[in-house]
Amino acid sequence: MIRPLICALVLALGASSADAAKGGRASRPPSPAQAKPHGNSAASTKPQHLYAITKRLKEGTKTKIAKFGISGGAEVMRGGARPKSARAEWQVKKLNAVENSKYVYSSRIIDRAPNRRSALFMERQAVTRHAASAKRDEYPLSNKRPKPFPFSRLK
Repeated sequence: MIRPLICALVLALGASSADAAKGGRASRPPSPAQAKPHGNSAASTKPQHLYAITKRLKEGTKTKIAKFGISGGAEVMRGGARPKSARAEWQVKKLNAVENSKYVYSSRIIDRAPNRRSALFMERQAVTRHAASAKRDEYPLSNKRPKPFPFSRLK
């Protein structure tokens, strides 16, 4: 008895008959926030790139990986034929501005990904590969996340 009244009320308010059959729960159109995830969300479909920040002693030539990262931001041309990550270059600028630092930092784009989820996976793979092949003191300490995939060589 009550169910037909609810259906009639829902239909009168403008819901479809399918919504009325569900007991009056009208489906809402997605809000703008639901329609397009923000750029840092794993659900983002915006193209991303994986970058590495390297460091070397001011007097030396041997470089070490300082950090891996991903960004969906712009790629810029800075003093070379290859584009660089705007985010990585901003970080490099801050690192090189530290007075009395014995290191010089630089960046490069390693790979590109079609979306954020695959870029996150690629970043974690890069950290894992680096941690597996490097000595413990060469682990990219600037990477808080992601942690390497679990494997027996790192304990």
